[in-house]
Amino acid sequence: MILGRFSVILVLLMTLTGILVLSVRVEEAMRNGGPRIWLLYGPLVLSNLVLFVTFYSAGMYMAIKNRLQSHKRLIIVASSIGLGAGFFRLIFHLSGFHPMSLPVGVLGCSLFIIIGIIYDKITHKNVHPVYWVGLVVMLIVEVSLLPQVNGEMVAWINEGLAPIGEYLRDFYPTEPTGEI
Repeated sequence: MILGRFSVILVLLMTLTGILVLSVRVEEAMRNGGPRIWLLYGPLVLSNLVLFVTFYSAGMYMAIKNRLQSHKRLIIVASSIGLGAGFFRLIFHLSGFHPMSLPVGVLGCSLFIIIGIIYDKITHKNVHPVYWVGLVVMLIVEVSLLPQVNGEMVAWINEGLAPIGEYLRDFYPTEPTGEI
């Protein structure tokens, strides 16, 4: 329980850092024409962050309400979504960069939710609704923000992120990268 309480601080720092890096990178990519990875998948990264915070917050609310089965599963869903950045980097490291590495890494984290569904089915003979909601919401939101699916929405979100990045640029000076 003590770690859970301290996690609020960590999640706040992760969220602020994520918004800082994401907005500055998108602004830089819009200003300089690249790296294109940020223009293509910045909104996907943002959706990952928003979903993580949403499910984490719902999990903390359930803990306060002493609905511990929902709390546990909401934190598992949030953690699964939060692993997207690390999972992408693992795929990138193992296979080399491919433009689909990022979406495969982010969406691949749904496997952890599926493992939770299977575990519930085997141990409890039914699946807690939190897993279904988490899986469906994650897939709908994140697939809808793939540039191959909804390029106009991706561009619109980038246009909203860029002014934030311009404002925050001094807090995160970027160096040129060799990214796509």
